[in-house]
Amino acid sequence: DAAVLAAALPRRFSIVATAALFRFPPAAWLLARLGVIPVNRASDDPRAMRTVAATFEAVYAALTPGGAVLIFPEGITYDEPALRPFKSGPARMALELEHRHAGRLGLQVLPVGLHYPSRGRYRGDALAHAGAPLRAADYLGGYPERKKEAVERLTAAIESALKELVVHIPQADRAAVVDGLLRLGGGTPSSA
Repeated sequence: DAAVLAAALPRRFSIVATAALFRFPPAAWLLARLGVIPVNRASDDPRAMRTVAATFEAVYAALTPGGAVLIFPEGITYDEPALRPFKSGPARMALELEHRHAGRLGLQVLPVGLHYPSRGRYRGDALAHAGAPLRAADYLGGYPERKKEAVERLTAAIESALKELVVHIPQADRAAVVDGLLRLGGGTPSSA
């Protein structure tokens, strides 16, 4: 997914990825050179969750000079057509950094949906659709006092925006039908 987005999006970005990818030293060396920011997920090692603060600071450093960071809000990689529950990390990072800059940083969350109509085929098609950016400052209302509420609002907005950009199929048995319709209709999720 990250490689598809690197090819599809017109700007460079850092990527947040599981720290498990960094366990093999040559891979860790390469990933660090590529700007990949490791994150310890609870599913990787619940005891390592204290390092999440370091991940947040690395993301803030990558964003502050006008940079961009790719984060997958579901927090895992999987091969199903239904969206998984979203994690709050992306919203927590965006709101905290915008708050640190008194709402004047101009940080935006760009929702991007991916779909692979020819899943499992070598050199199959990939569809990437970008939505309207969400301004983090628009969700800062009450942030310092009621962080959880602000984070929930932005997380819900990100999830809603992504659902408009992807083919979300809660029933896995219908995925093949939708993929066929996408191919017949020219491959755009909006035709499904």
